[in-house]
Amino acid sequence: MPYADPEMARQSARRRYLANRAARIAKATQRNRENPEQHAAACARWRETHPEAARAKWNARTAAWLERNPDGHREANRRYLATARGQQVNADKSARRRAAKAHEGAELIRRDEVLRRSGGVCGLCHELIEGEFHIDHIVPLARGGEHTYANVQAAHPACNLRKGASDSGPR
Repeated sequence: MPYADPEMARQSARRRYLANRAARIAKATQRNRENPEQHAAACARWRETHPEAARAKWNARTAAWLERNPDGHREANRRYLATARGQQVNADKSARRRAAKAHEGAELIRRDEVLRRSGGVCGLCHELIEGEFHIDHIVPLARGGEHTYANVQAAHPACNLRKGASDSGPR
């Protein structure tokens, strides 16, 4: 029944919503389970359009989990560091820490970005890189080089270890 007063209409809609809330939630949950790809895409769109709210929600969820699982954090971190991604992130942090100690102007260097810039080719032997790779400092940190994108290149582990701390630009 239509209401002449907009406030009455809002109150009526609110009552209908609250009366059917459990059924609506159950229906949405079922739809999400039946269409996981659509649900994931919708969640991704929400996170993209609401980055601050998504970050706050993630931080709150993480903080609650850490409070409930104080020992679980240590175990989860150990498992993460055992993965290839965890080792990569840990290596990046270590490199930034060493570079920051040695130099003030150290940039945040991302391994995937270095590989993308190099076109997937070793900066020392010019062969295609498949699998693991090192971030090679063209002018080594030990010789005063900077930890910047202008001074790093992707390299095969064998090529980089063979080079050592000697200066060699991209060939």
